[in-house]
Amino acid sequence: MTFKFDRVLALKIFLVLLASLAVTMQAQISSPELVFKYDWCGQLIDVVGSLFFKNKFGFKKIESTQKEQFRKSLPRLIASWTEQGPILFGEIFSLFNCGFKQKRRTVTIFLGANLGYGSSNFLVLGLRSYLDSELWEEPISREDAFAALVFHELLHIWVDDAINGESALLTKYGNEHIHVREHIHLMAIQKMVYLKLQPDMLKFLDESYRKFASSEYRRAWEIVNDIEGYEKVLQDITDKLTCSNKS
Repeated sequence: MTFKFDRVLALKIFLVLLASLAVTMQAQISSPELVFKYDWCGQLIDVVGSLFFKNKFGFKKIESTQKEQFRKSLPRLIASWTEQGPILFGEIFSLFNCGFKQKRRTVTIFLGANLGYGSSNFLVLGLRSYLDSELWEEPISREDAFAALVFHELLHIWVDDAINGESALLTKYGNEHIHVREHIHLMAIQKMVYLKLQPDMLKFLDESYRKFASSEYRRAWEIVNDIEGYEKVLQDITDKLTCSNKS
Protein backbone atom coordinates (compact mmCIF):
# COMPACT_ATOMS: atom_id res chain seq x y z
CA MET A 1 0.00 0.00 0.00
CA THR A 2 1.46 3.33 -1.05
CA PHE A 3 0.76 6.52 0.90
CA LYS A 4 0.22 9.61 -1.26
CA PHE A 5 0.84 12.96 0.43
CA ASP A 6 -2.06 15.38 -0.12
CA ARG A 7 -0.88 18.95 0.49
CA VAL A 8 -4.39 20.43 0.42
CA LEU A 9 -5.65 17.91 2.97
CA ALA A 10 -2.59 18.48 5.15
CA LEU A 11 -3.15 22.23 5.06
CA LYS A 12 -6.80 21.81 6.06
CA ILE A 13 -5.83 19.59 8.98
CA PHE A 14 -3.20 22.11 10.08
CA LEU A 15 -5.69 24.97 9.98
CA VAL A 16 -8.24 22.97 11.96
CA LEU A 17 -5.64 22.16 14.62
CA LEU A 18 -4.52 25.79 14.73
CA ALA A 19 -8.10 27.00 15.19
CA SER A 20 -8.66 24.41 17.90
CA LEU A 21 -5.53 25.58 19.70
CA ALA A 22 -6.68 29.21 19.50
CA VAL A 23 -10.07 28.29 20.97
CA THR A 24 -8.39 26.36 23.78
CA MET A 25 -6.10 29.28 24.61
CA GLN A 26 -9.01 31.71 24.51
CA ALA A 27 -10.99 29.54 26.92
CA GLN A 28 -8.16 29.80 29.45
CA ILE A 29 -8.27 33.60 29.52
CA SER A 30 -10.75 35.09 31.93
CA SER A 31 -11.36 38.21 33.97
CA PRO A 32 -10.46 37.98 37.65
CA GLU A 33 -12.85 36.59 40.20
CA LEU A 34 -13.99 39.63 42.19
CA VAL A 35 -14.91 39.54 45.87
CA PHE A 36 -16.93 42.66 46.71
CA LYS A 37 -16.72 43.79 50.31
CA TYR A 38 -18.43 46.60 52.16
CA ASP A 39 -16.84 45.95 55.53
CA TRP A 40 -14.81 47.73 58.20
CA CYS A 41 -12.24 48.91 55.66
CA GLY A 42 -14.81 50.70 53.49
CA GLN A 43 -16.55 52.13 56.53
CA LEU A 44 -13.19 53.42 57.84
CA ILE A 45 -12.66 55.19 54.52
CA ASP A 46 -16.10 56.77 54.96
CA VAL A 47 -15.32 58.02 58.47
CA VAL A 48 -11.87 59.36 57.62
CA GLY A 49 -13.15 60.93 54.41
CA SER A 50 -16.05 62.70 56.10
CA LEU A 51 -13.69 64.09 58.74
CA PHE A 52 -10.74 65.19 56.62
CA PHE A 53 -11.61 65.25 52.91
CA LYS A 54 -15.13 66.65 52.72
CA ASN A 55 -14.16 69.83 50.90
CA LYS A 56 -11.70 68.12 48.55
CA PHE A 57 -13.50 64.98 47.44
CA GLY A 58 -17.09 65.64 48.42
CA PHE A 59 -17.30 63.05 51.18
CA LYS A 60 -20.63 62.91 52.97
CA LYS A 61 -21.67 61.26 56.20
CA ILE A 62 -23.49 57.95 55.74
CA GLU A 63 -26.42 57.07 57.98
CA SER A 64 -27.01 53.54 59.25
CA THR A 65 -30.27 53.30 57.31
CA GLN A 66 -28.40 54.12 54.10
CA LYS A 67 -25.85 51.41 54.81
CA GLU A 68 -28.58 48.83 55.30
CA GLN A 69 -30.33 49.99 52.14
CA PHE A 70 -27.13 49.59 50.16
CA ARG A 71 -26.39 46.13 51.58
CA LYS A 72 -29.78 44.98 50.31
CA SER A 73 -29.13 46.32 46.82
CA LEU A 74 -25.52 45.12 46.51
CA PRO A 75 -26.31 41.52 45.44
CA ARG A 76 -28.32 42.86 42.50
CA LEU A 77 -25.45 45.10 41.46
CA ILE A 78 -22.95 42.27 41.72
CA ALA A 79 -25.22 40.02 39.67
CA SER A 80 -25.18 42.63 36.90
CA TRP A 81 -21.38 42.59 36.82
CA THR A 82 -21.26 38.78 36.97
CA GLU A 83 -23.44 38.68 33.88
CA GLN A 84 -21.80 41.48 31.89
CA GLY A 85 -18.14 41.24 32.92
CA PRO A 86 -17.19 38.09 30.99
CA ILE A 87 -18.96 39.40 27.89
CA LEU A 88 -17.24 42.79 28.00
CA PHE A 89 -13.78 41.37 28.63
CA GLY A 90 -14.39 38.59 26.14
CA GLU A 91 -14.11 41.21 23.39
CA ILE A 92 -10.77 42.34 24.79
CA PHE A 93 -9.37 38.84 25.16
CA SER A 94 -10.52 37.97 21.65
CA LEU A 95 -8.69 40.96 20.16
CA PHE A 96 -5.49 40.92 22.21
CA ASN A 97 -5.29 37.33 23.54
CA CYS A 98 -3.94 38.77 26.78
CA GLY A 99 -5.34 38.22 30.26
CA PHE A 100 -4.79 39.44 33.81
CA LYS A 101 -1.83 38.65 36.01
CA GLN A 102 -4.01 38.03 39.07
CA LYS A 103 -6.98 35.68 38.96
CA ARG A 104 -8.72 36.89 42.11
CA ARG A 105 -9.18 40.36 43.57
CA THR A 106 -10.92 41.96 46.51
CA VAL A 107 -13.01 45.04 45.73
CA THR A 108 -13.34 47.43 48.67
CA ILE A 109 -16.55 49.45 48.61
CA PHE A 110 -17.19 52.71 50.45
CA LEU A 111 -20.19 55.04 50.31
CA GLY A 112 -18.93 58.48 51.31
CA ALA A 113 -18.02 59.74 47.84
CA ASN A 114 -18.00 58.86 44.15
CA LEU A 115 -14.43 57.75 43.59
CA GLY A 116 -13.03 54.71 41.82
CA TYR A 117 -9.46 53.48 41.78
CA GLY A 118 -8.00 50.42 40.10
CA SER A 119 -4.34 49.46 40.25
CA SER A 120 -2.13 46.42 40.69
CA ASN A 121 -2.40 46.92 44.47
CA PHE A 122 -5.94 48.18 45.08
CA LEU A 123 -9.40 48.02 43.60
CA VAL A 124 -11.68 50.50 45.37
CA LEU A 125 -15.18 51.73 44.46
CA GLY A 126 -16.81 54.79 45.97
CA LEU A 127 -20.55 54.41 45.40
CA ARG A 128 -22.13 57.48 46.98
CA SER A 129 -24.48 58.02 44.05
CA TYR A 130 -25.96 54.56 44.52
CA LEU A 131 -27.70 55.86 47.64
CA ASP A 132 -29.47 58.62 45.71
CA SER A 133 -32.36 57.16 43.77
CA GLU A 134 -33.22 60.54 42.27
CA LEU A 135 -29.96 60.48 40.29
CA TRP A 136 -31.03 57.47 38.27
CA GLU A 137 -33.65 58.94 36.00
CA GLU A 138 -31.36 58.10 33.09
CA PRO A 139 -31.48 55.75 30.09
CA ILE A 140 -28.73 53.75 31.78
CA SER A 141 -29.89 51.63 34.70
CA ARG A 142 -28.21 51.56 38.10
CA GLU A 143 -27.09 47.97 37.44
CA ASP A 144 -25.60 48.76 34.02
CA ALA A 145 -23.82 51.80 35.45
CA PHE A 146 -22.31 49.64 38.20
CA ALA A 147 -21.05 47.09 35.68
CA ALA A 148 -19.58 49.94 33.60
CA LEU A 149 -17.80 51.34 36.67
CA VAL A 150 -16.28 47.97 37.56
CA PHE A 151 -15.28 47.51 33.92
CA HIS A 152 -13.58 50.92 33.91
CA GLU A 153 -11.53 50.25 37.03
CA LEU A 154 -10.56 46.74 35.96
CA LEU A 155 -9.48 48.16 32.60
CA HIS A 156 -6.91 50.28 34.42
CA ILE A 157 -5.40 47.07 35.74
CA TRP A 158 -5.59 45.26 32.40
CA VAL A 159 -3.91 48.14 30.56
CA ASP A 160 -1.13 48.28 33.17
CA ASP A 161 -0.63 44.53 32.87
CA ALA A 162 -0.68 44.63 29.08
CA ILE A 163 1.62 47.55 28.19
CA ASN A 164 3.37 48.37 31.47
CA GLY A 165 2.96 52.13 31.05
CA GLU A 166 4.97 52.39 27.82
CA SER A 167 3.90 52.92 24.22
CA ALA A 168 4.42 55.20 21.24
CA LEU A 169 1.26 57.18 22.01
CA LEU A 170 2.17 57.60 25.66
CA THR A 171 5.50 59.01 24.53
CA LYS A 172 3.75 61.30 22.04
CA TYR A 173 1.48 62.63 24.79
CA GLY A 174 4.16 62.64 27.45
CA ASN A 175 3.47 66.25 28.40
CA GLU A 176 -0.21 65.62 29.13
CA HIS A 177 -1.55 65.28 32.67
CA ILE A 178 -1.05 61.81 34.14
CA HIS A 179 -4.83 61.28 34.29
CA VAL A 180 -5.04 61.97 30.55
CA ARG A 181 -2.31 59.47 29.76
CA GLU A 182 -3.86 56.85 32.06
CA HIS A 183 -7.16 56.99 30.16
CA ILE A 184 -6.16 57.10 26.49
CA HIS A 185 -5.89 53.33 26.02
CA LEU A 186 -8.69 52.62 28.47
CA MET A 187 -11.17 54.84 26.66
CA ALA A 188 -10.26 53.40 23.28
CA ILE A 189 -11.08 49.93 24.62
CA GLN A 190 -14.31 51.21 26.12
CA LYS A 191 -15.32 52.61 22.75
CA MET A 192 -14.44 49.40 20.92
CA VAL A 193 -16.37 47.18 23.31
CA TYR A 194 -19.44 49.37 23.77
CA LEU A 195 -19.64 50.22 20.06
CA LYS A 196 -20.13 46.52 19.40
CA LEU A 197 -22.06 45.38 22.47
CA GLN A 198 -23.82 48.35 24.11
CA PRO A 199 -24.32 51.36 21.80
CA ASP A 200 -26.57 53.06 24.38
CA MET A 201 -23.77 52.92 26.96
CA LEU A 202 -21.34 54.38 24.44
CA LYS A 203 -23.74 57.25 23.75
CA PHE A 204 -24.10 57.81 27.49
CA LEU A 205 -20.30 57.79 28.02
CA ASP A 206 -19.70 60.12 25.08
CA GLU A 207 -22.05 62.70 26.54
CA SER A 208 -20.68 62.23 30.05
CA TYR A 209 -17.03 62.53 29.04
CA ARG A 210 -17.60 65.53 26.78
CA LYS A 211 -19.96 67.54 28.99
CA PHE A 212 -19.66 66.54 32.63
CA ALA A 213 -16.29 64.91 33.24
CA SER A 214 -13.11 66.55 34.49
CA SER A 215 -10.83 68.32 32.03
CA GLU A 216 -8.43 65.34 32.04
CA TYR A 217 -11.20 62.92 31.07
CA ARG A 218 -12.44 65.29 28.38
CA ARG A 219 -8.95 65.59 26.94
CA ALA A 220 -8.36 61.83 26.87
CA TRP A 221 -11.73 61.27 25.17
CA GLU A 222 -10.88 63.98 22.64
CA ILE A 223 -7.57 62.27 21.81
CA VAL A 224 -9.30 58.91 21.34
CA ASN A 225 -12.24 60.19 19.28
CA ASP A 226 -11.26 63.40 17.56
CA ILE A 227 -7.47 63.32 17.17
CA GLU A 228 -6.07 59.79 16.92
CA GLY A 229 -9.13 57.61 16.43
CA TYR A 230 -9.79 54.64 18.68
CA GLU A 231 -8.52 52.09 16.11
CA LYS A 232 -5.07 53.73 16.13
CA VAL A 233 -4.99 53.65 19.91
CA LEU A 234 -5.90 49.96 19.89
CA GLN A 235 -3.05 49.33 17.46
CA ASP A 236 -0.73 51.14 19.86
CA ILE A 237 -1.70 48.58 22.51
CA THR A 238 -1.04 45.69 20.13
CA ASP A 239 2.37 47.09 19.23
CA LYS A 240 3.41 47.27 22.87
CA LEU A 241 1.84 44.19 24.48
CA THR A 242 4.13 42.96 27.23
CA CYS A 243 1.93 40.32 28.84
CA SER A 244 3.21 36.79 28.62
CA ASN A 245 0.35 35.25 30.61
CA LYS A 246 -2.59 33.63 28.91
CA SER A 247 -4.76 33.02 31.95
